[in-house]
Amino acid sequence: MAKVPVSIAGDISSGWNNHVMDTQFLPLYDYFDGAATMDWVGGKYMSKHSLAPSVLHKGQEIVLDTHDLGPMLPHAPSNYPLHLLKASRKNIYSASTVVAVKKPIACVDAEHPLMLCGDVAMPKGFNHTNAQHSVFVGTTALDESKGRAEILKTAIVDSLMLLMGPAKEPIDVAKDALGADPIKAAVGAWVGLQTSIAVSRKSGWKEPISLKMESGGGFASRNTEISYDPKTQQWSGKDSKNTLGMKEETAVDKDGVTRRSNDGPGGEMHDGTSDNGAIIRDPAKWGPRL
Repeated sequence: MAKVPVSIAGDISSGWNNHVMDTQFLPLYDYFDGAATMDWVGGKYMSKHSLAPSVLHKGQEIVLDTHDLGPMLPHAPSNYPLHLLKASRKNIYSASTVVAVKKPIACVDAEHPLMLCGDVAMPKGFNHTNAQHSVFVGTTALDESKGRAEILKTAIVDSLMLLMGPAKEPIDVAKDALGADPIKAAVGAWVGLQTSIAVSRKSGWKEPISLKMESGGGFASRNTEISYDPKTQQWSGKDSKNTLGMKEETAVDKDGVTRRSNDGPGGEMHDGTSDNGAIIRDPAKWGPRL
């Protein structure tokens, strides 16, 4: 089991990416993701963050699984605007046995890097300030396998998309950032299903097998997930839409109960309603602020 310090909202990260845009005049390169705090304003107002509002370390919110700093993260050397639109910096690893507000705590250190955006997204992002923290969480062997599977899935999908034809024109990048890339969504769903099956098999068929259809970028996205639990032989599903920070989620659990929730820009929690129209006013029922 790896011992990893928690990350908090004010921690600073940066790393290496690989963006190339062929323009009419010359290629524009970006190889570096500039320094940004975990509560970077771009991700905050596009509802990309996953922070524990009531679980603090040093007076700051702890970072949870599925946290993403982007979009609009600074890049270098060109800081090309369309690269900023697609900017993403998110955790890959989490501690499944250490949960805050119903979500695993994110794990980021030298051995558990952040996934950075690029023509082929790579695990080259690092938290430069959390080594001084005094709170640690532990990852299991399965957590490590799930993280490596996510890295492999991302590399395969991005590489296949490059082989099909890299984004040569600014309009291609803009369409991708706004969620208009159905081919990438289909490829990602197929590759993700294979890695999900592999992880479940490694766990002795204890982990759910999931088919995820993910499309979009920092400003507009839609993610649909259907899961099958081999242990209980039950199905569940989840659908989320995010448009300019307005996030709507609908989840159907293994008992067939449907729940809906809404987040606004900046991570504000709004009332959720169940399928029978009852108002759910307890934000804890919906997990963390995103």
